[in-house]
Amino acid sequence: FSLLFILVGQLWWFASPDSTPGAGDNLASSAAAWETLKLLADQKARGQGLKHLRVVAASWDAEEAGLRGARSWVERRTDGRLDLPTWNLNLECLYDVKELFLLTSDINGSVPLSAELAARCQRLLAGVGAEVPAKPIAFLTGGTDAAELAKGGAEATSLIGMPWGNEERSAVYHTPGDVLETVDKKAVAKAIQLALALAGDLDQELKD
Repeated sequence: FSLLFILVGQLWWFASPDSTPGAGDNLASSAAAWETLKLLADQKARGQGLKHLRVVAASWDAEEAGLRGARSWVERRTDGRLDLPTWNLNLECLYDVKELFLLTSDINGSVPLSAELAARCQRLLAGVGAEVPAKPIAFLTGGTDAAELAKGGAEATSLIGMPWGNEERSAVYHTPGDVLETVDKKAVAKAIQLALALAGDLDQELKD
């Protein structure tokens, strides 16, 4: 009973009246996805749009509560969409362009992500001047929405822009200090460049 109290008792402080603006985690990523859609729409308007690939941008709720938003979205895809070849580029915490890396596993290492997609993203990022490592998620650091897409059958990876360990994360991560000034514009730009390059690369692959 004492051990259970120690473990469960911490939940008493889980909810707080204080809030975080969430600029880097994860509004910057949603903004990057929105800008990517705008650029793709502009290409389409000029007759240079994608011919074989459909792009869906999603910003799921309840990630911090066990990835419930992404899980619900996957479970509700009864239209067969995920039966088609599907790739998921998940964007997370774009605080620092120098800290960018790609995930090859998720949810404390229990869910394998796509090493092939991560390697493809590495190649595309190298093409825009960014050498980005790919590595498994650190144990006991949680998970990202990419895990639910991977479990649903998609090839998935996450691009993260901060150290992702128990001892080192952005100083403003999950704090009221997570404001716009903490977001690295260069990291956001690289995320957009990667999304556009990946869409074009996959579109060409589907054509072939």
